[in-house]
Amino acid sequence: MSGELSTPGDAGRFNRFQHGNIYASAAGTHPVYGAIFAEWGRHGFEQGRFGFPTTDEFDISGGRQTNFQGGWIRWLDEGDQIITS
Repeated sequence: MSGELSTPGDAGRFNRFQHGNIYASAAGTHPVYGAIFAEWGRHGFEQGRFGFPTTDEFDISGGRQTNFQGGWIRWLDEGDQIITS
């Protein structure tokens, strides 16, 4: 856990937690955690192709999804799969 930190380039702020982070930027304030957070990290977090989150994680048929400025990341319960846009 951390206090509020600046993202690289000062485009946003975030707080670290045990299983993910909460991000605040021009795209809004949203948590990213779990398997979706791990996948987002593999793509470079906010500096990668997805950019900042634009939604909280939400239910989809068979899993969960978070939308980002540059697409979405889905976690599917069946087979513990991650797919991206």
